[in-house]
Amino acid sequence: MPYATNNIARKFKLKKTDWKAFSTALENVHIEEQLKDVSSSEEKIKIIQIVLMDVVDKVVPGINTHKLNHKITKWWNETCTKAKQDLKDAKSNYERLPTFYGYVEYQRKAAEFKKTAIAAKQENWINFLNKLDFRGPASRVCSTIKSLISGSQIAEAAVSLLDSVIEVPDPLSDCEIEVKAKVKRFSKSQKPIAYNQPFLTQDIEKVINHLTLTAPGEDIIFPQFVKALPKDWVAALLNIINEFWNEGQFPKIWKDGVVVLIPKVGKDKSKLENYRTITLLPVLGNVYELMVKQNEPSD
Repeated sequence: MPYATNNIARKFKLKKTDWKAFSTALENVHIEEQLKDVSSSEEKIKIIQIVLMDVVDKVVPGINTHKLNHKITKWWNETCTKAKQDLKDAKSNYERLPTFYGYVEYQRKAAEFKKTAIAAKQENWINFLNKLDFRGPASRVCSTIKSLISGSQIAEAAVSLLDSVIEVPDPLSDCEIEVKAKVKRFSKSQKPIAYNQPFLTQDIEKVINHLTLTAPGEDIIFPQFVKALPKDWVAALLNIINEFWNEGQFPKIWKDGVVVLIPKVGKDKSKLENYRTITLLPVLGNVYELMVKQNEPSD
């Protein structure tokens, strides 16, 4: 399960976003056309998330999550160089021939480059820690940290060290079991009760309108993005959710969460026991779960 720092919710300037322009940009995408030839429900979710975040990058002000110009530093290696070149080639191919599959390939290469850069930074950080002793100058420590700091990379590297020696229980397991049990119990029931019927437009609209403005999950899709979805996007999302509901399944892509470490007030931050954890789940998965809960019949 991925880890993150407390500033995961600060990637975008949501208060400065023109939400009307955002909704208009989504309408111009014609999401149903993007999904019509896709048979897998899981793939449909991925496409919705990719296209949505592409519009976010263009309309919502904030940090560019696909920045290409990386300064060459101590952690940079040949693998990073190759990954960056592959990304540039994919971008060039997409700009020359702007097809949907070219776009997906470009997004895939962007994700691979990001993972490669993070892995290189983590390796450099671990090697530095292994060589560190009390005789080393403080300036060397500071310069190394500065060369690695970028978003949550330092925290991820530090947590990866802890994760290698400490078994962290999966906080999603209980939630996952509960949701799967409810979905299978009611959607597979032979009783012709209303609860087994497909969700309606009013069901998903009610959930979206009452979404709590919380931090996003691993996909960085904020509740504000979902609240601004135009009608055709809401309809596409409803159709996908009903596909999973009819099969008694919960999408795998919505089961992954981001564990955030929060230090306890007044405690020594160098000790793991002085942190509490929360798990940030995908907002679209929360929409599905809330739709199930709001229609659940009382015992």
